[in-house]
Amino acid sequence: MQTTDTISLQALLDAATPFIKIEDAIREDWCRVMQKPTDPRIGPWKYIAEYQVLDQKTWDKPGEVVYFVTNSAGQLRLVGQSMSKLNVRWKKAPMYDVQSKRALGRKALFHTSSWPAIEAGLAGNESPPFIVSALFRERLEQLCRTLGGSIAQLISLPETHLQRLSFHVETWVCSQNFGLERLWNKHKVITR
Repeated sequence: MQTTDTISLQALLDAATPFIKIEDAIREDWCRVMQKPTDPRIGPWKYIAEYQVLDQKTWDKPGEVVYFVTNSAGQLRLVGQSMSKLNVRWKKAPMYDVQSKRALGRKALFHTSSWPAIEAGLAGNESPPFIVSALFRERLEQLCRTLGGSIAQLISLPETHLQRLSFHVETWVCSQNFGLERLWNKHKVITR
């Protein structure tokens, strides 16, 4: 990663507001129940995150947002974005028994698109705590302009309904070289 890109990425991480702290991961089998029986979000899943809400107002805030998960050493493990709000991506999902599909009467923290990679990290050599933080559009745009370099160029990229500044920033972060510490993100095709 180039020095200016490293500085820009660190500036984004530093400016983001922490809203969840994943303190531990408990081993327990569970699944989700979805309308489409082949939906990959069903699972089965193997971990339940024990977490503390650091900022409920941020978690519930509507608006375009980019979010980050960092480990205890401050290293980035996941980047993502939402066009509408955080609690669409980071949700409390009802838990069901894997065999009977009976409701367990509890909810688990769940990330819509990256839970399999998060679980793989937890099953491997990754261990909590993890901090989940967010940066909303207004502040994100301001930082991109101020930081300059390759991240400032993202502001001039065309935006569509599904590919706004947060998408471009997520793509930029995923394009950086993280060496052996690959991000938990699903593989993202870089189209620039």
